Amino acid sequence: MKETDVDILIACDLNPSRPWFRDRIPAIKDVIQNHKAKILIKDIYELLNPTDGYNPSDSKKRREFFQTADLIKINLNIVENILKIKPKNFLLGTVDNYIEFLLPSTIRLIQDKGIFVAGILGDDELRININKYFLPLFDLSIVYVKNIQMLYQSFQNKPVYYLPNSCYLNKSWHSISRKSIFDVIIIGAPFANRPKHIKSLINSGLKIAIYGSKNWLKYDFCRKHYKGFVSSEDFDTVLSSAKIVLAFLENNTDYGLHMNTKIWEAVRVGRLPICTYYEPLFSAYKLKEGESIVTYKNTRQLVKKAIYYSSQDNEREYIARNLYNLVKENFNYSKEYKNLFDYLLEEKVLNNKHNAKNTKNTKNKISNHEMFSINNFYLGNKQNLIDESLKSILEIARINKNLVFIYVYKIEENKIIKVRFPFIDFNSVFFTKKYKNRFIFLYFFIFGIITRNYECIPIPLVLIKKSTINGKINSILNKFYPILRQKIFRNFSF
Repeated sequence: MKETDVDILIACDLNPSRPWFRDRIPAIKDVIQNHKAKILIKDIYELLNPTDGYNPSDSKKRREFFQTADLIKINLNIVENILKIKPKNFLLGTVDNYIEFLLPSTIRLIQDKGIFVAGILGDDELRININKYFLPLFDLSIVYVKNIQMLYQSFQNKPVYYLPNSCYLNKSWHSISRKSIFDVIIIGAPFANRPKHIKSLINSGLKIAIYGSKNWLKYDFCRKHYKGFVSSEDFDTVLSSAKIVLAFLENNTDYGLHMNTKIWEAVRVGRLPICTYYEPLFSAYKLKEGESIVTYKNTRQLVKKAIYYSSQDNEREYIARNLYNLVKENFNYSKEYKNLFDYLLEEKVLNNKHNAKNTKNTKNKISNHEMFSINNFYLGNKQNLIDESLKSILEIARINKNLVFIYVYKIEENKIIKVRFPFIDFNSVFFTKKYKNRFIFLYFFIFGIITRNYECIPIPLVLIKKSTINGKINSILNKFYPILRQKIFRNFSF
């Protein structure tokens, strides 16, 4: 395909080791092959023009790349690469990828050329206090959870599209092998109530297989059942080695429930998922307990149902087949993405697209002043540059009536500074209300910290002309932050 004048340009993580490659990418490629529109898919990191040896597509090198990358330059590379392709629509996914580098001004520069920009968010139940601040930036935001769509829509006037979590099914049920080695399998890490559940399942006499994090080896009762890490290439083979797939929906932060991929991965290999009771499965997906899904509300229920369905082949396969056929008919990713692409191409969407101020070719060079709009801080240096999207982001912040201030990421010497609490300064702090003098600002700043009524917006909104001591402290901290966070999390969880 000629990579110019396309209808839809999709930028996402195409690395084969990533989860998208198991379901979404094959479905999207299926749609592209059969769709009448001209649709092109590119690796999101390719658009940055990364140097050899530092390609952030490799997740092991990603953190090092973004700690040293010239953020302004790679964002200009994005703009220039997209304008060479000249798409009518630009679909960007997902937030866990572009949050590392994307500047709001990059989106505006693309929109100013008449290109409709849609952003896929993701993990919104976990990241709602982060993802909501991206809503004003895109012409269309895309979410995976129905009630989150309605909540986000109430925040602002721009449309929010619901793309439910599911899987790509391109086989008939009868072609899937029924052979299995284990009764129950889990792939993941031992946090929340997972160790308790697994211990009870093991004690029940069921044949259990545990894959994923090595932290399972910390538990004596797991060691005989732990099988190791699963590569993306072997994922489906391993998952189908059991009769039942455990789909724990508790998250790894506050242990609240959130939609994840485990249910749909079980569906893809034709196995019965037993999952945490989660209301949207019934309201949004219209599943029925004992007919198209099996859920549990406590450890006793989980063990009882796992024992029963592992021994009742006909009933287990009846429910698994119903779920498989329901997903294939109503939520198959090939249908979901076709519907999304059709939506982007609809006339009513075309009529609402961003009105370009200038449809001529972009200049070869774009200055820092074009990447940021000059503004004043409430307390910071007036010579710094603040992105104009701060206004709409503050409007989202003000929805929380108790929120006193936000603090944002910044750029110093063209490098991203991920500001970590408590190492914040007034160059990155913005208040939700205006006050008469600096003393009142300082009072509410201290009040906001004491009451914890503040939020971090991990979007680079401030360009500092000179490096600061605070920026250097945060740069050093960020080199060790993932390691420190992992150690703290491990101690907290286990």
